[in-house]
Amino acid sequence: MEDEKILRSPASPIASVASLVFSCLFWGISFPLMQMVADDLARASGWVERSIVQDFALRVTFTGWRFAAATVLYGLLTLRRQRGYRAHEVRGGIIVGVFFTAGLFLQMGGLRYALPSVSAVLTSMVVVFTPLAQYFWLRRPISTILWQSVILALVGMLILALPNPSAAARLTLTDVPPLPWLGEAFTLIASLLFTAQVLAVDHFGKAADVTRFTLVMFAVSAVASLVLGLLLGGAPLYTPSALTSILHDARFLAATGGIVGISSVGAFHLMNSAQPKVSPAVASVIYCTEPVFATMWSVIFGTEAITFITLAGGGLVILAMVRLARLQSPTSS
Repeated sequence: MEDEKILRSPASPIASVASLVFSCLFWGISFPLMQMVADDLARASGWVERSIVQDFALRVTFTGWRFAAATVLYGLLTLRRQRGYRAHEVRGGIIVGVFFTAGLFLQMGGLRYALPSVSAVLTSMVVVFTPLAQYFWLRRPISTILWQSVILALVGMLILALPNPSAAARLTLTDVPPLPWLGEAFTLIASLLFTAQVLAVDHFGKAADVTRFTLVMFAVSAVASLVLGLLLGGAPLYTPSALTSILHDARFLAATGGIVGISSVGAFHLMNSAQPKVSPAVASVIYCTEPVFATMWSVIFGTEAITFITLAGGGLVILAMVRLARLQSPTSS
């Protein structure tokens, strides 16, 4: 047939797509919020003029705090279902958590030197890597319409990645990199790791209870990030003066609350629930809305300004999503 059947289950195809779009909406807000959190932590720890290693330590330590809090919150919200773990759920949660933590580690390092919209765009290169992996590795066919959606989304992302000095705004928090394209390189490698995460969710998520699977992923991300942060020299972030400073910082607390509640608990529950119901390639196209939402939230929070480049690139990504939505229609064959 001309178009592949996207859903593995015929039930609620639009609901699955909508859930993944909302995941991207929730992830998008984390890009400007992470910039704010990193800036607040740097001031609290005295690392305003910090090295790359210190920056990694700062960001990965916060990731550990973020997912430790998410583990507790999500565990409490799903307490009744947190029993009867199967080996498949534990193994899958660990593998997804490792890929995710490694990808997020590099993505956050790149955020020091790249605008939130550029970081989100390069993260979404998963739209290229995943269909290729699906076709050559998983041996699953890719429909013509889906390839067209991939190309539209890719062109939109490339436009968003163009030099865009007019995007600087009052609260822009990026630094000049010590090496050209350093932030972009970190983020591109992160997108490869996120591709592995997408494929792992596709493999393990179909037979797993989403609440147990997600809780294991959160716990693994928390432990791995906390240990990595200490190994990189993040101990100054635990000093009484640093902790007192951030606990009295209203912006830090508000941003952290949004990242934990919205971008972690909400977004990943939706992702792990909905993604196994669509093919990896389709999921990767939907994830292209993340840079659009990241740009939208960045403009709202004042970390960058809207420009023609962001409008043109974002418009093409939305067009790709509209085309993909037509393929999700029950009348599609």
